[in-house]
Amino acid sequence: KVPLGLVKDTSMIALSQKYLEKAQTNLITMDLLFALKDNKEARILLNLPPNYTSDDWIIVTGYYSMYLAATALLAKIGYKTKQHTAAIEGLEHFFVKKKLLEQQYVDMLKSASLSHEEIHNISKARKDRETAQYGVTEATTLELINKTTKNAHDFVDKSITILMP
Repeated sequence: KVPLGLVKDTSMIALSQKYLEKAQTNLITMDLLFALKDNKEARILLNLPPNYTSDDWIIVTGYYSMYLAATALLAKIGYKTKQHTAAIEGLEHFFVKKKLLEQQYVDMLKSASLSHEEIHNISKARKDRETAQYGVTEATTLELINKTTKNAHDFVDKSITILMP
């Protein structure tokens, strides 16, 4: 049974690459914001206040890079969703369990699959993104930023290997 929130739409296959490109753009934005944290010259050039921090947006863009890569993976097999939870469940359903894939999709993906840990990382990043984006009392830690940036790069890289063998 297909997870709720996923809709079969073969027109999505043509958009898979566009979603992947968008994921890569979000990675670049995440890396720029991360680089800006400690670049004093850039901060002065941009006339940023001394107390400006991009920490929450590093996490937000990191998460969205993973979400868009997940959307690209689902689009490649003809599914669309606008629900973050459904995208994560769709990855689990199609790319980890692979139980309902037709043979053509199994053949396409047989050399690459997502591990439970990789699915967990995107799910955790979603929660971290919500905390960073909407929270005002919980401080965003450097450890969380480092973990999110690493996971985002790893997830998008893995998605690229699946989509572009």
